[in-house]
Amino acid sequence: MSSSERSSGKKIEIQIGETTFVADLLDKKAPKTCEAILSILPHESVTWHQFWSGSGLQVHDEALRRMAEEHGLWPTDNFP
Repeated sequence: MSSSERSSGKKIEIQIGETTFVADLLDKKAPKTCEAILSILPHESVTWHQFWSGSGLQVHDEALRRMAEEHGLWPTDNFP
C-alpha cells in the first residue's frame, strides 16, 4: 500500500522535551482515529514510550477515553 493510499498528507508535530517529531496521519486508513486525535489538539500531557508492544506513544486523555468507552474499546465498570 503506497503512502498516498494511507494518508491525505496531513501531519502533526509532537514535541517531547527539546525534540520535535513529525507524524503522518493515516486518515484514509483510520479516519475515525485521526478525527479523534485532531479533536483534542493542541494537547499537552505526560506520555510513555510503548517499548513493550512496538514503536508508539501512549497518551492519556479523558476525551479520548470517553470516545473509546462509547465505542466499546475501553473497559468499564461492567467489564467482565
